[in-house]
Amino acid sequence: MKTNSLYSKPLSGRMKRFFGTALVTVLLISTTAVAQLVPVLLSPANGAINQSTTIQLQWQAASGDSAYHLQIDTSNIFGTALYNDSTLAGVSHSITGLKNSVTYYWRVSVRDSAKNGGLKSAFSTARKFTTWNITPITPLLPVTLGMSGGFAILSYAGITNTGPSVITGNVGVSPLAGSYMTGFGTPNVVGTIYGVDATGPSGSIPYPVMLTVAMGDLTIAFNDAAGRTVDPIGVSGNLGGRTLYPGLYKSNGSLEITDGDLTLDSQGDVNAVWIFQIASNFNMTSGRQIFLAGGANASNIFWQVGSAATFGTTCKMKGTILAHTAVTFATGASLEGRAMSRTASVTLQSNTIGGTATATISPAVFLGTAANFRVLAGSKIVSTGLTAITGDIGVSPSTVITGFPPATVTGAKHPGNATSAAAQLALKAAYDSTVDRGNDSTISSELSGKVYTQGVYTSSLGTFGVTDTLTLDAKGDASAVWVFKMTGALTTATESYVKLVNGAQWFNIFWQVGTSATLGANSTFSGNIMASSSITANNGAVVYGRLLAKTDSIVLNATTIGGIPIVNEVQLATVPDGFTLSQNYPNPFNPSTTIEYSIGAAAQVSLMVYSILGEEVATLVNNRQQAGVYTVRFTADVNNLASGIYFYRLQADQFISTKKLVLMK
Repeated sequence: MKTNSLYSKPLSGRMKRFFGTALVTVLLISTTAVAQLVPVLLSPANGAINQSTTIQLQWQAASGDSAYHLQIDTSNIFGTALYNDSTLAGVSHSITGLKNSVTYYWRVSVRDSAKNGGLKSAFSTARKFTTWNITPITPLLPVTLGMSGGFAILSYAGITNTGPSVITGNVGVSPLAGSYMTGFGTPNVVGTIYGVDATGPSGSIPYPVMLTVAMGDLTIAFNDAAGRTVDPIGVSGNLGGRTLYPGLYKSNGSLEITDGDLTLDSQGDVNAVWIFQIASNFNMTSGRQIFLAGGANASNIFWQVGSAATFGTTCKMKGTILAHTAVTFATGASLEGRAMSRTASVTLQSNTIGGTATATISPAVFLGTAANFRVLAGSKIVSTGLTAITGDIGVSPSTVITGFPPATVTGAKHPGNATSAAAQLALKAAYDSTVDRGNDSTISSELSGKVYTQGVYTSSLGTFGVTDTLTLDAKGDASAVWVFKMTGALTTATESYVKLVNGAQWFNIFWQVGTSATLGANSTFSGNIMASSSITANNGAVVYGRLLAKTDSIVLNATTIGGIPIVNEVQLATVPDGFTLSQNYPNPFNPSTTIEYSIGAAAQVSLMVYSILGEEVATLVNNRQQAGVYTVRFTADVNNLASGIYFYRLQADQFISTKKLVLMK
């Protein structure tokens, strides 16, 4: 340590006796003060290997700090200082753009304006880390929400609201009684309130079975988020004032956004995913905000909170909160996303929850074991032509199934057995719950020429008809749900078409028919028909969905149900305008499904299938392709896959898109 020149000469014996003790004391105090100014490096560990090319560096706070000085270089001499910033606030900093298979050295000092005359402390002892050889291509897949994704707020132990909160989406509590939802009226919720009984707020709907499934899916989602292990980036303390790029972020303790706002930047990838694993509490203080940049989507941001989540007054939160215990919003706080508590309650105080969208988030109708059937009737199933059905068929309480062959079925037949009887009970429960479901809009009985986004629609005249083309537009939301309710009949004309666009999926479309349903010759229909009485599909009709009749017959005439022609990577003549990846069909599937994608220009193309844990299970395409529209057949049996949720990922040069598929054996 350098000392003041005033005392650089030797002291006389008398001066030593006079000053000795005091001088030693001063030197000790000075040495201790300077030592406190030198930061201690924390993460990554010294010598760490296989580190991400986007990495967060962390160090321990120093006494009296006001700004930190971070240097990074490929040499421990720091001669070139590839990164050199002396204005950093906080005790961590994210670095992007590092190169593969390179060893980097880093060190930190501190500027102390309060104590050391504004001078920097000495630099810390340098540490080094080495980046991975090849950047992993395993995508970070979104968390699978299942039926819980249909809720803006879902709670185990109740929801308490004080003040004029507005919730865009559905609200539910299970297993506690509906009376544990307080402070709600129909103006508060742009959606439906679900409870396990009739004691909920005015207008709420008892739907205990669906809520049980949703709560189970919430646990699956929580465990999915908590169980991700691919390339985690360590974080701790305060995230405020930082910009984070897509990835898996892991905190071994609590996490907060307190000093400054947080920006999540997808860098142009609209499918980019963030998952935050937080072992303990998550806290966002008053006035803090999360900003989305580069096309980032709140629906792809997931906060897995090991304990409680708390949001201060007027803060603005983004993403899906998966909390183990309580979620609490102070006055004026807002959330673009979902708030879900596995074991505790959700508390609101004049909040805006669910985002700015006005469309209702409608959970899919829970079909139970009826979902295992493509065709399910009450009195009989009759085929009068070359009908082809992909999946199981059944009838109960009757045993009559005729016309097979020449009609064909890829699945099993269940004539009046215990399986079809149980499915009929499930169908009745699903039908009744749909009748009781809240209504978003009352619309004209004629649907041709119309375009509808997700929602619950009721016929103004009690019937629905499609004479030409009806378009259902998901607006890019693959979980979008449509429910069409009618007290009378459903009729579609010859060559009519129910068209699905922008991610709409047939298994999320439900037609609750008060009497009978009739599908015209050579028509194309999408969705699940739940008819109180009979269903008739005329010659050449194609059904992407299920035909379910509670009490009467189902008559088929050369009808195709549940499948599309099997093809394998067939290029169509159309040259698309850009790159797209469509939802697979059918989905759920067993054993095969078809995936369609578009290539706007010649590109190196890969199409991979991954498990829910991010493990690659199949490579469907890995070559260079010319511009065009392609379809690929994926067969689960070839890959010996078990039932469950999988993801498929298309990469064509810089275009990347990921979607979910469900295998149900």
